[in-house]
Amino acid sequence: MGTSMNRIELVVDAGAVCGESPIWDPVSGLLLWTDTASPFVHAWDPASRTASSRKTDRTVRSVARARDGALALICADGVYTLEKGASAARLLCDPERGRAGMMPDDGTVDPAGRLVFDTYHSEVLDAPEGSIYAAEPDGTVRTLDSGLRLPNGIAFSPDGRAMYVAEMFAGRILRYDYDPISGRASGRSVFAEIPADEGMPDGLIADAEGFLWNARWGGWRIVRYAPDGKVDRTYPMPFATATCMGFGGTGLTDLYITSATLGLSPEDRDRSRSPGGLFVLRNAGKGLEEGVFGTAP
Repeated sequence: MGTSMNRIELVVDAGAVCGESPIWDPVSGLLLWTDTASPFVHAWDPASRTASSRKTDRTVRSVARARDGALALICADGVYTLEKGASAARLLCDPERGRAGMMPDDGTVDPAGRLVFDTYHSEVLDAPEGSIYAAEPDGTVRTLDSGLRLPNGIAFSPDGRAMYVAEMFAGRILRYDYDPISGRASGRSVFAEIPADEGMPDGLIADAEGFLWNARWGGWRIVRYAPDGKVDRTYPMPFATATCMGFGGTGLTDLYITSATLGLSPEDRDRSRSPGGLFVLRNAGKGLEEGVFGTAP
């Protein structure tokens, strides 16, 4: 089952190198997102239909909400917190410091308010050196898994008992049993194998019904999986590289989608509609509210 590409609406023609991490902030009514090559946290206000950007002192790869209006920033040189109104971020942790080429990449907040993020080898992308970590608000870090070939998107099931990770250069999505109380992952299994002609698995989110959504790098599509790992729907995109998605707006029914210009061939760039833009697919489903780092439910 698919959907017409005519339903995909461009909201910000940003031309991002690699747009990422679209999350909804219900307090401000803004959709936050990043470009992994820039120091900005971008925002889209659907009420006024205006875009804005907040400059930081780091290269921000992904973003999460934190308590008291702060942000958690997963940056090229570590994980930071950025207080409300501040421009300088404070280092929270950097578990890969001293390892040449290793870099944090993507992350999300688990059901207990921990920041779960991954790292990869930025110079040898398919090296099996990526890891998944969980950070507590005091900066304590636990390793959840390692030996992965560019782990990317991370998502949790609605009950918090399953964690999903896109292992980009292995062409698969992994599933773990997750204990939200202890913050430990176990029982790694393959949730889905990605055919090579459908792109590489990138960003992941789960919706309120337990379906898992996966953006495909270079695959011209987003795929929705049923909880049993079977493909439920395929959404063709009018651009080659969808990087991530997140539900936002009133009722969390609109699916916002980030995209990239990075790595596009001249032919794919010409064929793509506004690559690097922020897009929305209206009434796509029912999302889950993003967790807040440092705040348990």
